[in-house]
Amino acid sequence: MTGWNEEIHFGELAVYWGKYDEVNYKKTAYARYLVKSPFYKQITVRNGKTYEKIYQKRIEN
Repeated sequence: MTGWNEEIHFGELAVYWGKYDEVNYKKTAYARYLVKSPFYKQITVRNGKTYEKIYQKRIEN
């Protein structure tokens, strides 16, 4: 899924979201819709490095 200057992918374990630059952040679907939705209160946001650590612990157990 491609939005305004961003890419969104709904994976098996996570929703991956990335933006191409900081200039148009307020125009992205993340800033305009997701943050304001009830769904957002049910999730946690992590960067890629933290996700990798969580994933590694998950597959080790």
